[in-house]
Amino acid sequence: MATLIRVRSYLGELRGLAETLLGWDALVDPVVTAGGSAYFDLVAEELGSLAGAAGITGRAVTVVLRSGAFQAHDEVFYDGISPFADSALAFRPALALWAHVVSRPEPTLVVLDAGKRDAPVDLGMPVVHGHPGAVVTALNDQHAYVTVPAASTLAVGELVRLGISHPCTAFDKWRLLPELDSADGPDQRVVGFVETFF
Repeated sequence: MATLIRVRSYLGELRGLAETLLGWDALVDPVVTAGGSAYFDLVAEELGSLAGAAGITGRAVTVVLRSGAFQAHDEVFYDGISPFADSALAFRPALALWAHVVSRPEPTLVVLDAGKRDAPVDLGMPVVHGHPGAVVTALNDQHAYVTVPAASTLAVGELVRLGISHPCTAFDKWRLLPELDSADGPDQRVVGFVETFF
């Protein structure tokens, strides 16, 4: 609740500043913009009334909502704080990282061939799909360390899907993202590519 109060307070101050600046005759093509991956609903609510408002010059205000995570969403940080979490409107993650098992040096340790160069880690470790009890515990530049139950069948050479946290910092690692027909099917097929600009 305290965070929501601070966010609303900041947005109210931003709206007030914008309304003040609209009185300046030197203002040309005014744009008011704010981030909003976690609080896009509050940004729209607080700044939406400015859209189309005219300043002293008669030029309309353009309001831009910069919600980077709405395009790809994630499975850790934003998934937990989205205003749509646990509802029929909940976003689905659209980014996944695929890595091979390159080693299983211990019964409860698996090493994957993806690391900090591949996955964002600033807001949480990647999550392992399809292998109950498997948890990414550490990453170095090029490897992920995954603890698994001793009974896990994960073996060298197997391909593992990882869900990521904080898609924005995935975009700066990958300039070209392969687009799959489905991440959930038994045989994924690349159907296109998406170029990122971050």
